Amino acid sequence: MLYMKKILGVLLICMVMIGMVLVLDAMGENSDKQLHKSVWRLDGEWNVSGTEEEMNAVIVLTGNLTILNGGKLTLKNVTLAMNSTYGGEHHITVNPGGT
Repeated sequence: MLYMKKILGVLLICMVMIGMVLVLDAMGENSDKQLHKSVWRLDGEWNVSGTEEEMNAVIVLTGNLTILNGGKLTLKNVTLAMNSTYGGEHHITVNPGGT
């Protein structure tokens, strides 16, 4: 009888541990999905005159980024890469009235 209780105890512990692994794995899959980013290229000038919001992206910009008067650019979880052949070739400008 004592032997059966020990076996049942070990089985119960194993089932709990397997359940925890499954839950943690599912949580990991969800957080991985949030980390996946779309990648897009923009060749030329990016002029923001209205409201723009970009999320979960890698943006490769070959040109200047200008926020114009009344323009608003919000970047959330975004990597902005300025693609240039030499330092200072491209720039980011926020004009008065832009954010």
